Amino acid sequence: MRTLLEIRDEMTRRTISRGVSPVALKMAYETKDEEKVRRMLGYSQAEIMIINYRLDRARRAILEKFPEIAHLVKEQWSTSCAASPSLDRCSAEQFFNSLDEELIIEDGEVTCDWGPYIAALAACTLAGPLWYWVCAYVALCSFCRGGWVDKVCTR
Repeated sequence: MRTLLEIRDEMTRRTISRGVSPVALKMAYETKDEEKVRRMLGYSQAEIMIINYRLDRARRAILEKFPEIAHLVKEQWSTSCAASPSLDRCSAEQFFNSLDEELIIEDGEVTCDWGPYIAALAACTLAGPLWYWVCAYVALCSFCRGGWVDKVCTR
């Protein structure tokens, strides 16, 4: 689980530190131009492959440790943005609206519906690193609340 959250946060920090335009990034995602998104975020093909490996390994570890999550992953897969990457399907508007600010804020208590949240993150890994990042925030806003999550998810 920690790896999945770390990858989400690493990608967010990188985007903010590079000063990527949220509008341009959103347009690249809307046109499903993964190559453009990758370049905007400053990732090499090798780095994307490493992230994808980490996502795959994390998903497998979760499913091995929590076999009951596998059923939830199948349910989440059919309804998540991972199954059909597109911004309409992902309802990711708040994600892009929040990119101009730090999305990783550590104030206030955050609570999550952990089973569905973990299952959603595991399902998101199947979309690959670039879509995982957006999908992970959609999952966060769907299954967590309180503290900084409320600030990010209500924009």
